[in-house]
Amino acid sequence: MYDSSVAASSSAKSAYDSSVAASSVAKSVYDSSVAASTAKSVYDSSVAASSSAKSVYDSSVAASSSVSSNDDRSSTTVSSTVDVSVRATRKSSAKSTANENKSSSNSYNYVSANKAIKLKVDGKEVTIKPSSETNIKLFKVTRNSKGWHYLLDINGKNVKLTTKNDAFNSLYYHSNEAFKRSNGKLVVYIKKNIREHSDYKFSSGKDLKVYHSGDKLLAKKIIASGHTYRIELTNGNYITANRYFVSHKK
Repeated sequence: MYDSSVAASSSAKSAYDSSVAASSVAKSVYDSSVAASTAKSVYDSSVAASSSAKSVYDSSVAASSSVSSNDDRSSTTVSSTVDVSVRATRKSSAKSTANENKSSSNSYNYVSANKAIKLKVDGKEVTIKPSSETNIKLFKVTRNSKGWHYLLDINGKNVKLTTKNDAFNSLYYHSNEAFKRSNGKLVVYIKKNIREHSDYKFSSGKDLKVYHSGDKLLAKKIIASGHTYRIELTNGNYITANRYFVSHKK
């Protein structure tokens, strides 16, 4: 009975060992199966990543082509814009030149007669005396074999005048060159009583010192004030540069 029990126990142990071995084999198969499944997942992911990378590359190529095309169009647009800008600049320059020419044709200087001149203005005879009182604007002067030709504005009327000799002088001193110098300063002589002004436009309403005929003054320079001219004195004030009131000689 004992031997039979031992034999049965031995048989049961063998069956148990076989079962354990089978279980181990099954586990190994399972593990291999799981590994294979994981490998497939990795492969699938790799394929998907490769496909995605290819899509990104294709998109990049397409974008690069688009950018190149846009650059070409942009270059053409810029070139076109530059051309338009150049044309606009040339047009503006031409317009500016025309305006300058027009401005030049409308420019004038105040003049005074060298001697009495008789002429007709609106059918009436007018005598221009050598005086600062007559408002004469000289727009243009030319000279040929027939004499001197003037385009004048006399008291608001346009007048053409031809004379054998030069009939007019500038009413104002325009530059420093006519005056002698003393220690680098301009020497100015007063011909008729005048006042100095603190403002070169004579618009301040403040008349300062009065200078009398025969006075000698020192000045810095001649300056323009519209179509008229002023003399800037060494004290910083101003007097007229009208030739009937001041002179470069005694």
